[in-house]
Amino acid sequence: NFYDGVPEHDWVAEYESYIKNLKQHKTNVEAAIRSDYEDGGDVKEYVDFHLEELDASTIDNVLAGTDDSKPKEERLLSV
Repeated sequence: NFYDGVPEHDWVAEYESYIKNLKQHKTNVEAAIRSDYEDGGDVKEYVDFHLEELDASTIDNVLAGTDDSKPKEERLLSV
């Protein structure tokens, strides 16, 4: 909203910096998700809940294209 003037914070530079490092941010987020899952945190609870509550056909659709040799929990985590 520029009706009240130009913002003092340089959000364009902040955004540009974030975008330049997007691949590293993605890696960091995936590592945090994996760590929480392995520690039995909210991610583990989320995966377990959905495997229990969703019907088999929905789960199969979500897991399509994942490695069948891995447990469903790992496959869901990968997607």
